[in-house]
This record gives sequence, structure tokens and C-alpha cells, in this order.
Amino acid sequence: MQIIYTAGDNSKDYPQVNTTQKKICQGFIDLYARTPLELITIRQLCQSIPIARTTFYRYFDNVAQVEELLVDLSLSQVGQLMTLIAEFKNDNSNQVVQQMTNLLDANQGIWKLLLVTKRSSDYTRQVERIVKAALAGQKQASYLHAQFLCSVTMGFLIGILTDQFKFDKEALVELERSLRKLSA
Repeated sequence: MQIIYTAGDNSKDYPQVNTTQKKICQGFIDLYARTPLELITIRQLCQSIPIARTTFYRYFDNVAQVEELLVDLSLSQVGQLMTLIAEFKNDNSNQVVQQMTNLLDANQGIWKLLLVTKRSSDYTRQVERIVKAALAGQKQASYLHAQFLCSVTMGFLIGILTDQFKFDKEALVELERSLRKLSA
């Protein structure tokens, strides 16, 4: 599998994917939303995009590697989202809301698929670990308190992904205030 890395400040982050890899990943998300993972074939994936199978093999050895890349990239993005929530202040709210909107837009397909549609318990646990780690920087009295804050944050994310409530500056301000009160 060939991964395209970016140089500079992002070298510690997960790899950045090129346009073809993004097309393959999006095709995978679209297929996975309606087909069990074990039934997705390289041929089927390539036909749905469409790309040649040789192009697929330039970047991936099998379909499972596409899923692994998507999971790794999306978990990295969850970490970035939690960092933005943790660092949120009213004076930088427009910038943070824009960054969070960009993250949600970029990851909505895979997050919705793995957290809502397919409800991958392993993925959910990994997301919860990231959320708890981000919340650990705040004052917490107990493990139960951390669990509660994690549930609130996960509910917020799933609520956005399922369109149960609108994501905007006011929603972010309310989440930030609630987390701060609950962490005090």
C-alpha cells in the first residue's frame, strides 16, 4: 500500500491521501453503507468508482486496508475535533466552529457509518478512548464522571450525525459550557 505523506508540520499526523485514494475511500464508504464488509470485492469497489483494478492495487493490497486507512484517518480527526472542543473559548468561537464544521463535513460519511449505521462497537470504543483522553485534561473527580462526560460528548456527535440537532456556534457554546460545568 502506498501512502502519500505530507512534509512539514503534519509529518507527525496520519498520512494525507491523494485524490485517487480519496475516491477509493469514498467508494468504499458508499458500498459499505449498503453491503456487509466481507461481501465487498475489489472488483465491485473498482467498478463503483470507476477505476482500474491496477490503480486500486497501486495504493492498497485488499479491501481491509481501505477500511483500516479510513478508521485511522477518522480517529485522528476525532482527536482533532476533541482538541478543538477542549480549547474552545468564546473569543475564538467563529474560527473553532469553522474548523469543527470542516472536520464534520470531511468525516461525516465514515463517522455516521461506523457510529450510527453499522454501529461498530470496536470503533465506538476507540472513539470513546479518544474522547476520554481529551477530557482527562479537565478536572474530573472519578472514572464515573469521565464516563458521563464521554457519553455527553458522544451524544452530541451522534446527534449531529443523525440530524437530531443543528450544529452551529450556539450549540458549540452550550456544549462547551456544559462540559466545563460538569468538569468543575
